[in-house]
Amino acid sequence: MPDSNVPIGNAGSASKSRASISPPQPDASSPPAPPDRGELVGVRYRVIVETEDDSQLDQIRSLIPNAFRTSLKGRTVMQVGAFGDRGKADQLVQSLVSHGLKAVIETME
Repeated sequence: MPDSNVPIGNAGSASKSRASISPPQPDASSPPAPPDRGELVGVRYRVIVETEDDSQLDQIRSLIPNAFRTSLKGRTVMQVGAFGDRGKADQLVQSLVSHGLKAVIETME
């Protein structure tokens, strides 16, 4: 097997040559990479759910596995989604309300 430290030589008229290394590919068990700022530009609405007890917390996590705790006006709530489209946020709220949860849309500035 060849040595992994292969020298990089002169590439014709180029004065220097650089090796590029591809970033490792995530496997299926890895969490997704956090969004970069450019991906967040279109997010205007977030859907949050107020939880009263641990059973509601479990219910939210069973419906929306990537929901997470956050703070809103001094209260701890669960954020279950963020959208650029108000209609999609409304659909999620309706779905959660039909499961007996207190979901609301907060407009992000």
